[in-house]
Amino acid sequence: MAEGDFAARLLATFRVEAAEHIEAMSDSIVKLRNFPDQETIERIYREAHSLKGAARAVDMREVESMCQSLEDLLARLKKGMLEISPGLLDSMQETVDRIASQLPGKKSPLDVPPGGETVRVDLEKLKSVMRHTEELLSSKLYQQQRLNDLDEIRGILAGKKSLEPNTEMKLLEARLAAVRKASERDLRAFSAISDELFQGMREMFMMPFSSISNAFPRFVRDVSRELGKKTDLVIRGGEIGIDRRILEEIKEPLIHLLRNAVDHGIEAPEDRIAKAKAPEGRIAIALSQIDGGKVEIVVSDDGAGIDAEKVRASGKKLGLLGDGENERIEPLLFSSGVSTSQAVTGISGRGLGLAIVLEKVEKLGGGIEVETSWNSGTVFRMILPLTLATFRGVLVKAGGKRFVIPSSAIKYILRVEKKSIKMVENLETVEIEGEALSISSLAELLEMKEEAGTHLPLIVLSRAGESIGLRVEEVVGEQEVLVRTLGPQLVRVRNVSGACMLGSGEIVPVLNAPDLMKSARMKPSRPVQEKGQKHILVVEDSITSRTLLKGILESAGYKVSTAVDGIDAQLRLKNGSFDLVVSDVDMPRMDGFDLTAEIRSDRDLSSLPVVLVTSLDSREDREKGAEVGANAYIVKSSFDQSDLVEAIERLT
Repeated sequence: MAEGDFAARLLATFRVEAAEHIEAMSDSIVKLRNFPDQETIERIYREAHSLKGAARAVDMREVESMCQSLEDLLARLKKGMLEISPGLLDSMQETVDRIASQLPGKKSPLDVPPGGETVRVDLEKLKSVMRHTEELLSSKLYQQQRLNDLDEIRGILAGKKSLEPNTEMKLLEARLAAVRKASERDLRAFSAISDELFQGMREMFMMPFSSISNAFPRFVRDVSRELGKKTDLVIRGGEIGIDRRILEEIKEPLIHLLRNAVDHGIEAPEDRIAKAKAPEGRIAIALSQIDGGKVEIVVSDDGAGIDAEKVRASGKKLGLLGDGENERIEPLLFSSGVSTSQAVTGISGRGLGLAIVLEKVEKLGGGIEVETSWNSGTVFRMILPLTLATFRGVLVKAGGKRFVIPSSAIKYILRVEKKSIKMVENLETVEIEGEALSISSLAELLEMKEEAGTHLPLIVLSRAGESIGLRVEEVVGEQEVLVRTLGPQLVRVRNVSGACMLGSGEIVPVLNAPDLMKSARMKPSRPVQEKGQKHILVVEDSITSRTLLKGILESAGYKVSTAVDGIDAQLRLKNGSFDLVVSDVDMPRMDGFDLTAEIRSDRDLSSLPVVLVTSLDSREDREKGAEVGANAYIVKSSFDQSDLVEAIERLT
């Protein structure tokens, strides 16, 4: 492709993307005039941030500068440094209008390559034909359902035949068999035609990944030069075709990842040389097609890696992580506002990039994972569908109604007994593979009444390193579904992303997995009746063991507080009132033996019962436990929760 043709095509792509951002910002400014809220401010903030990155990619510096100014104003608005006023909103709209005036002329037709020739196709007409083609898939499902209906009727008649044999019944059965055979033949013919038509139309919408990635090397060079770094970008798999609609949506997340890699990942040349690395950093984008009509996009760098402690510190500052918590960083990385930058610059530092990446990827029905190693680099791995027309979904029943959950959001499905559900920190949990998993009722999240059952299927959703369980009443099965949006009147319905039609003609809502996880986190915990309860302090450095012990004791009716080691326990004992202590032995800073000895030497605590629960089972350890004053010594290898509860009941 000639350089001039490529530049024109790149500019045309930017024009479409920019128009969407501008429309979204204008609509949100109108909303702020009537209903000022932080969510709308955040939306404008993200749109401006994304448009700035797109403008940089096509070297539209004036648009980039105006977006930066708008972003700075919104940042002050978010922090409460400015108040929303008509004058401020007018100024914001004027900036958006100036940005719009900088965009190049009208939209051009889409060039589609079939064989070695090209044909110019009006994009709106192409979309219209595609919608009609997708409708054929619904008709295909109808045909399959009719065939299933005939099978069911035939089975019923066959059962009656064995009880009431007669000639009329045999004739009817023969007729049904012929109808079924004809329906099966019609279904095969219709399926072949619809599949070919759909595949042909889908290929018209497919474009090589290189159609958006050709601008990335220049973008990386420009950002590197601005930061005084040297970076080489390698792209593999650029020839793989992906639905144009997906390419339009994924371009923005990829720009965010590249910007982060250069700014946060790749070190300055002198720092790389000091680490025995080449002075020039390396970033790679690799595409590969995988089973199930999906594509994997891997963005990697050989930079410094992600500083986990800085991520946690940023998370704590935003209230996303409590003091003393040291959880995995993946959920924090994709949270809005979390950043490892010391200062805000025109390139990054606002903590928006990865939040936008996750939002876009999940909107497309995909998923993203991150792996990082200090001083070795970072890898982001995205799995996306090749096309948006259909997807795999699991049909479930909750509150007596049926819903579809995208398969891409489901980690696994299992069955649990109601009696295995425990209360941990006032939340319902179930132990899976030695870890406590928070669970919620899907019916309750959807504000419906859950139907009773002793054994319930559990759908485990996973997102950015976080998992939750959803109780459902039935898992009907997995199938291919054709999703439809809810229309402009219902553009954003909590927990619902669209709807689909089953072969039976039933309209079923398609649930939004990220929304469900957010709703589950925001669900109020069930209150615990504290009056008359015994208060127990659990001291355990392992979060898994601590959660398990807490759940066992709360289920037995006790009020439970926790400490992470002996020093933490001493502080809590001084500031609270407890009826008994359950402690591990092998802990950092102060172990269980020393804690017990300290309790016995304290005049105010000397009579407080202490139960040691430990993996140390030698005779010497048991004797030492008795020597320091433990009232009971329970070994984890032969642990039975009834033993612990009985010991506590005896001592309190």
